[in-house]
Amino acid sequence: MNSHRHTLEIKVEQQIESANLWQQILIVEDVPPERFRLETILSQEGYSTYTARNGHEALSILEDTLVGIIVCDWRMPKMNGLDFLSYLNLYFSIRPYFIMLTGQGGAYDIIAALDNGADDFIRKPFLKEELRARVQAGARQVEMIEQLRCNRTS
Repeated sequence: MNSHRHTLEIKVEQQIESANLWQQILIVEDVPPERFRLETILSQEGYSTYTARNGHEALSILEDTLVGIIVCDWRMPKMNGLDFLSYLNLYFSIRPYFIMLTGQGGAYDIIAALDNGADDFIRKPFLKEELRARVQAGARQVEMIEQLRCNRTS
């Protein structure tokens, strides 16, 4: 797994200056109508979107694609959102901004997601405006980090 981390770091360093990562979003959602809704909302807001049905598919996408934000459902087959997040935290030194999206809305669910590294949490069902606002907040953070990296390498 260390070679995976090293490969990703090299790829990130090579592409970071030309990528607007804050505009690139990976949607990880197993329910097709929800995945389509998320993709439609975010595409209409001007983001480039990639989609996966579960954590395993998402990892495959991340092998070839850099994204700045991940919007991920919690409950999915094969690899759920929390396991996917744990994997990212363990093997990716530079991890995208992570928004956990779930019908589980209890206080302990929110705590578990945030304690495991999620940057934000959205309860289903959600308003289009809430998704837009939370993704926009994440995009601002990712853009700021990109600018800092570019300034550091200049």
